[in-house]
This record gives sequence, C-alpha cells and structure tokens, in this order.
Amino acid sequence: MKNTTLLISITLTLILLLTLNSSVQANQDKLYSAKLHPYNLLLSRTETVKIIYSENKEEIHCKVEVNWKNEQVTSEQVSVNKVAFNKEPLASCLSREKAKNILARTFDYL
Repeated sequence: MKNTTLLISITLTLILLLTLNSSVQANQDKLYSAKLHPYNLLLSRTETVKIIYSENKEEIHCKVEVNWKNEQVTSEQVSVNKVAFNKEPLASCLSREKAKNILARTFDYL
C-alpha cells in the first residue's frame, strides 16, 4: 500500500512537470514577417528577433528584442490593436524608424 501511494505520487509529479514544461514551450511561437524593408533585412542580419507581448480583451502590449554579435536592443513597449498585431506582428510592435536605426547598427560591426 505504501509503495503504491509512493508510485502514484511520483507519477503525478512527473505528469505535472511534463505539463508545465510543455506549457512553457508553447508560449514561444515562430512568427514570419512579410518582405518589408527594413524588417526583412533586420531578420536576416541578426541572430534573434523576439516579440515579447501580453494581451487583454482590447489590445496587445508588446516590445521587440533584437540580438546580434553580443549586442542587444530592446524597444519601448507599445500598445497595438489586435487586428494589426495579427496581420503583421513585427511591424506593429517595432516602428519602421526604430527598425531602420537598429538595422544601421548591425552594419557598424562588420
């Protein structure tokens, strides 16, 4: 009886850990951008571009983190319309001007 209880406890713990691990991985999605300048060059010249966001009923709050060659830039958080975000997540969270500025910085490290 004691061994059965221990086995059930261990099994439930493993199921819980696997479920938590799956939910953490599910929060990271790959998003693709239309071939718009400067976003397409930014995506190709950097190692990672992450859109960090949260949403409520009305809008999405997001910022963009760009990494390349030991450099990192994080944009200011903005609030965007859900329709715009769903249509073009990167362009709605990172202004074209800011994307051009970050892109220019990637050429400084050739």
